[in-house]
Amino acid sequence: MTRVSSHKRVAAIDVGTNSVKLTVADVGPDRTLELIETVRVPLQLGASVMRQGRFGGATIEMVAQSIQELTMRARVHGAVSIAIVATSAAREASDTTELQKAIRLVADAELEVISGEEEAILSSMALSHRVQATRIGLVDVGGGSTEVAVSHDGIIELALSVPIGAVRLKEACGTPLQFDQEQLQIIDGMILSALKGQLPDALEDPKEVFATGGTVTALAMLDRSGMPLGAARPSDVEDHSLTVDSIASISTTIAQWAPADRVAQSGLSAARIDVLVPGAMILKHVLEMLGARVCRVHEQGLRSGLLLRLAGFS
Repeated sequence: MTRVSSHKRVAAIDVGTNSVKLTVADVGPDRTLELIETVRVPLQLGASVMRQGRFGGATIEMVAQSIQELTMRARVHGAVSIAIVATSAAREASDTTELQKAIRLVADAELEVISGEEEAILSSMALSHRVQATRIGLVDVGGGSTEVAVSHDGIIELALSVPIGAVRLKEACGTPLQFDQEQLQIIDGMILSALKGQLPDALEDPKEVFATGGTVTALAMLDRSGMPLGAARPSDVEDHSLTVDSIASISTTIAQWAPADRVAQSGLSAARIDVLVPGAMILKHVLEMLGARVCRVHEQGLRSGLLLRLAGFS
């Protein structure tokens, strides 16, 4: 492992299925991150991919414009290098090359499309120095896919990506989701079918499990602050302990509300509340598969790994 000799200011942009996220941070020689700015833009760019297999011109223009603005913010903050990666939606879209060209043109930056396995590994990079447990699990619930990693003493034992995500479930079941008993059973069946056989039988349960992704952050904010959500920030829930019982309670409550009432009752944006229940159901099932009744929030997730990589850690 390479060590950096002093603090280095870098930036990471995660082009996800439901939102685009920027983090600018100073990375210390001990792998600590001092956050300078975080921005989350809820673009729901993966919805068109789930429906028609491509982003389309309007979505490409919208994403490229957002990347231009976010890279400018990072440079204003003095970031010496910027990593921009795309995940599930870009892995599947037929016009990802056009998105990369548009970003190169307007932002003078390169968009890297990473595999699900690399996404899992990067998301878990920042965890080993934070806890005493020898075996650590990481669950990343995304819009189009869910990543799971298990490491032992910093060595990755398992890194997998399952094509089941909160936006994918929403698009498969129709909008708005009514969440009656029949629909919840359909969603549950889809999740169990996707997860079946994914974890090796011989895999030892991790001693501590972390979770990341927009679903996890939103659940933790609601768990910490209650509903309707007030002025809570995503960064406030870093390291928050979220139990399986809390996840089930929050998702059950939201499922009982009429679609028109969910934004006001929860305090979340329409883009997030529309996919929160399916995302919560995925998280609950994966935690149970890992033998965990509680997870700790890893809010920066993939971006933390990108920041460490930019700063010279590998």
